[in-house]
Amino acid sequence: MNMEPKIENRPEQPYLAIRTKVQMAEIPTKLPPLIPEIYEWLETHKIQPAGPVFFNYLDMDNGIMTAEVGVPVEVLHAGDARVSAGTFPAGRYAVYTHMGNYTQIPEAHMALGTWARQNNIQLLNPCIEFYPTDPAIKPDPAHWQTDIVRRLPAEKN
Repeated sequence: MNMEPKIENRPEQPYLAIRTKVQMAEIPTKLPPLIPEIYEWLETHKIQPAGPVFFNYLDMDNGIMTAEVGVPVEVLHAGDARVSAGTFPAGRYAVYTHMGNYTQIPEAHMALGTWARQNNIQLLNPCIEFYPTDPAIKPDPAHWQTDIVRRLPAEKN
């Protein structure tokens, strides 16, 4: 079951992530293996996650996407050659919650885009997918939650 998109005001959120280049078709095979790597890095540096793992799709150039696999943290930390630090800015965001198999996420993105067009809402880049459900704990794909998050322009006064 998918939920109606909603608009949320979110505070600034620092994060740590591993950045990579990937083709769309490679996302299921290239990005998930980076999840344990980012958690191991956090553990080695004694940094606690402050939210679920995410994929942050930054840009696309000639079919190659720049993406980050990351985790929110309480305060901004320095990264290193492998892990970079970033911040999601405070502001208004459109949030679409998809419940179901990850193979259906492209349709969820299309649903968010349709909702935005129908409501004359401009979605800004990047596009972020938060994964609050751990499939190792909840193996039934019907219970997998993905929150698709897109920043919105600031409201005009």
